[in-house]
Amino acid sequence: MTSLSTAFRVFVVLHIRDRIYEKLYLVTMRVFFVFAITAGLLIYSTGLTAPLHLDDPNVLRIAETVGWGTRALGYASFWLNRQILLFIGSVLPWREAFYYRLGNVFIHALAATALFWLVREITQRWLTAAVAGALFLVHPIQTQAVTYISQRFESQAAMFMFLSAAAFARFRRTNTRLWIPAVVVFAIGAALTKETAVVPPQ
Repeated sequence: MTSLSTAFRVFVVLHIRDRIYEKLYLVTMRVFFVFAITAGLLIYSTGLTAPLHLDDPNVLRIAETVGWGTRALGYASFWLNRQILLFIGSVLPWREAFYYRLGNVFIHALAATALFWLVREITQRWLTAAVAGALFLVHPIQTQAVTYISQRFESQAAMFMFLSAAAFARFRRTNTRLWIPAVVVFAIGAALTKETAVVPPQ
């Protein structure tokens, strides 16, 4: 009887510890996302009001039609961005390009947070994950993916790829099969954003 009550106490303590760990895990992800949004807006603020250039007008024109082809989810994000622009654009003072770039900053911050999650799943170290996510967020090579509106395809595909890989890492770590559909859905999301996101598993 004593060994049974001891086993029950151990089970309860482990269960409580796991719940606390999961809550802290979610809190660190939220804190990183707030950091990513804030840092992204500060870093890319000077380019948000630049005019449309190169193939930006063409991509936005295609997004207003239904013939989105193989990049359906990528064009859908532009279409949604356009609906938001039509709703609030008449009230706020900025030009059209600002709202699309604001969407790009948001997606880039989500991608950096997804990378934070992936590295956290692999290493189990929040500091390593924070450094990886922050480097992805602020590295100068990312400038084009944020300020060049039509390169949203790249950021969004990367976000879905990171999410798929992080869900797979979570599945491998916890052995919870509920993560398998998330892996598949995020991988399909990446493929429907840009074709180059279709990569074979290693």
